[in-house]
Amino acid sequence: MSESKPISWSTISGLTDRERQLGRFMFGDADLRGITVVNVTINGERLPDIVDGEVMGSERRAS
Repeated sequence: MSESKPISWSTISGLTDRERQLGRFMFGDADLRGITVVNVTINGERLPDIVDGEVMGSERRAS
């Protein structure tokens, strides 16, 4: 992993505030460059897929 700054739930772009909250609840303060989140649902709410610190499909989610 490179020496650049970690990507956290607070700094990753393309997520809603609720998705950030759910992500922190499930995965804590993990560096999102080091995990893959795919097909995760929490109490009926789905987190978007995240691979290598990027939200997949973020171009459609950008507001």
